[in-house]
Parts: sequence; C-alpha cells; structure tokens
Amino acid sequence: MTKRTVLVGWLLSGAMFLGGSVFLYLTWGHHSHKHDDHKDHDHGKSGHKESGDKHDDHKGHKHDDHKGHDHGKSGHKDSDDKHDDHKGHDHEKGNKHEKHSKHESHGGEVRLSSAAMKRVKLQYATVREGKGASHQIGAVGRVSLPPQSVSRVGSRVEGRIVRWFVKLGQKVKRGQSLALLDSPAVGRSRATFLKCHALERLAQTEYRRAKRLKSSGLASSKQLLAAKVAHQKAVINLRIARAQLQILGVSEPSQKQLRRLSGLFVLRAPSSGEVTAIPASLGAWVNPQATIMRIESRNKIWALLEIYGRDFPYVRVGQRVHLYGPGIHKHLEGTIQYLSSHFERGAQTLEARVVLLNPKGKLRPNQFLYAKIQSDLRTKASKSEPKVLLIPEDAIQRIGRRQVVFVVGREPGHFDVRTVVTVEAPDGLARVLYGLSRGERLVSKGTFVLKSELMRSALEDAGHGHSH
Repeated sequence: MTKRTVLVGWLLSGAMFLGGSVFLYLTWGHHSHKHDDHKDHDHGKSGHKESGDKHDDHKGHKHDDHKGHDHGKSGHKDSDDKHDDHKGHDHEKGNKHEKHSKHESHGGEVRLSSAAMKRVKLQYATVREGKGASHQIGAVGRVSLPPQSVSRVGSRVEGRIVRWFVKLGQKVKRGQSLALLDSPAVGRSRATFLKCHALERLAQTEYRRAKRLKSSGLASSKQLLAAKVAHQKAVINLRIARAQLQILGVSEPSQKQLRRLSGLFVLRAPSSGEVTAIPASLGAWVNPQATIMRIESRNKIWALLEIYGRDFPYVRVGQRVHLYGPGIHKHLEGTIQYLSSHFERGAQTLEARVVLLNPKGKLRPNQFLYAKIQSDLRTKASKSEPKVLLIPEDAIQRIGRRQVVFVVGREPGHFDVRTVVTVEAPDGLARVLYGLSRGERLVSKGTFVLKSELMRSALEDAGHGHSH
C-alpha cells in the first residue's frame, strides 16, 4: 500500500466523520427546536385551545399548562376582587368623611384616652346664671387739671424782663404783680397818650375862653363853634390813646408817670393759683407768643379713667365712682360726667371723666388713681335685674372666626365642640349670648390641649382624603 492510498483513506474517513457530525447536529437541533416551539405554543395557546395533540404526554402537558393559565386568570380575578374591596373601602371612607363634615357643622367632637386624661389635668366649670346688671368695674386713671384751671401768663407786647416779683411755687391772687418789663412799644403808646392828654387840656381851655367871650359879645358864634369842635377832636384823640394802652395791657399812667416817661410796665396775674413754672429768665427778651409764667389752680380736678372695651357696655354717665390710690388716705367719691365717644387708638380704651373738688390741693396733676365703678343697668321699665349666663373667659378658644367651648360629653373623655357667641364681662367672665344652656358642664382649664387635638384630627382627616 502506497502513501497516496493511505492519505486518500484518511481523507475519506475524516469527511465521513464530519458529514455524520453535521447530520446529527442538524437532526437533533431541529427536533429540539420543534419540541420547544410546540411547548411554547401549548403554553401560549392553552387559554384558548380546547383540543390539543393526540399524544398523552403532550395532552397532559397541555392540560397542566392550561391549568396554570386558569390559575393566572383566577389571580386576575382575585386582584379585581381586591380592587372592588378597595373601592368599597373608598366608598366607606367617603361616607365617613361625609358624616364627619356633617357632624363638624354642629361643632365636632374631641376624644381623649384615659391615659391622656390622666396626663392632662383638666378643670371644669358649670354654665351659671348670674346678675349681669349690678357689679363693680375696675379701672385705672390719672389726675388732670381742667383747661380753665391753667393760666399761661405772657406779655402782649415785646419787651425785656427787668424784675421778678414772685418765685416758683408761690401762691398768688388775681391782679397781683408778677414781673416788671420794659417795652419800647409801651413807651411810644405812653408818649402818644401824654400828647393827646395835653392837647385835650389845651382845647378845653380854649373852648371855655370862647364861651366867656361870646357871653360878653366879644366873640362870634362861629368862633365858639370852632373852639367846641377842636375840643371834641382832642377828647377823641385822648380816648384813642387811652384805648391803645388798654390794648397793650398797660394801665393809664398816673400824674407822676406822665412827668417821667418810660416803657416800664408791670405784668399782673390773670387768676389765682400757684406758680408752677417760670420758663423765662431775668433779662430775657420776650414776645407775645412766649409763656413767661404758668399758674395753676387745683381747687377742681379731673380724674381721667381708662375704660376697657369689655367693660364699656356696663358704664354710662352719672354712675358713682370710688377713687383711691397712692398718697390718698381717704377714698374719694364722684360721678362720671363725660364718656368719650371713640376708642383711643392702640390702647382700645374709652376715657371717662370724673370731676372732683380739691380745695386743699392734695391731688396733683398726673397722680395715679384706682377706681371702682358701680355698674347698674336696670331700666326704667323694669326694676328687676336681668339674668345672664356666665362662663369663665379661659373656657373660650378661637378657631378661625368662631368662638368655641368644649362641653363635657356623656362618656368619659368625650367633649363636644360647641360654637358660642359671647361678650366680655368683668372679673374674668364672659356673658353668653348664644350656644349654651344653664347647668351645662364645660372645660375651663386646659382648653388649649383640646383645641390642639381637634386641629390635629382635622389635619389627619384632610391628609387621608387627599391620599385617596
């Protein structure tokens, strides 16, 4: 056997081996691929195909896949059932919210657990019926002087202060000399008066002479009339000069002053009282707008009281007032003679004025006062005192624009939220106009905790509704 024959044999053997391998690979691969396609086809179509292959294995396999597919459908059904349950839950929640909103329109309810009740120490009060017509109202105030009791002394003309006749704190009487001033205007007015006074005397002498001459036949009627007219003119000019002195506040000069002309004049007290201020100094030049001295009369004073808005409905003109305070050893009594018609901005108080006699001057301006006002709101038609419902102010909480109180419920820890309408009353009480009845129990201390719990519940409910 030659090498060529051996080589040809090896090549034929290799080719046969390679061809068989390829044949086996293609045959097995096609069979596996067909089986997988059939398997996938059974699984994908089992939900819709009622009859399958005649082979038992494939039939069983198809049956199992179909069962699995049915389970998948049932799973979808369960999900639908859950979805229906969820829808029912939403519906139930909606009903709950509707009930809650409907209940909240009547006020709402707050619930506290027994542990919270022990932790939060609440205090209670009963809606009681009281006398709203007669009670005492407290107020504070100060002493003030009526405007007519204060005199600000000044000069009517410009001048210089030459001398003081009084000192600070001295009591003076009306017309008493206060200061000596020197004014050029006064000097000129006196000079004019002196001139007019001399001309009047000269005209009067001439008129008398003309009358004697006329009686003797030595003067005519025309000359007598001319002398009479000249005298009347001189009298008019003298009156004008005298009036000018009065306008300046300077008295008519005496005969000695007429001989010695000057601008000195005395400033006198316009009213009786005490000198409380001398803002000007000696030698200062003053004008008509300046205040040289201040004189106060404390025979009559005002007690100006601050009435708070809550007490305003119970105060009126004519009520008796008892006054006391630091430095007042005896309680004073008076009546309200004036009540302001508007509130003071910022303080929200009304001013009430009480006039008191103060002959010895013990009460002084800006002195602090306490006052007790006896309120009595009885009407002329009814002599009986009306009954009102009263609750503590601390029992009221404000939610938005509403005033609410927490009424004790039938079960422990349950509190009804009640909307009320009230007005303030003295002594830390509030007068109930609407929302409560006599004898109901409510929380008087710790209401802020209940308000916080109410707001928290409202926020939780609002958040629940938004999430669904």
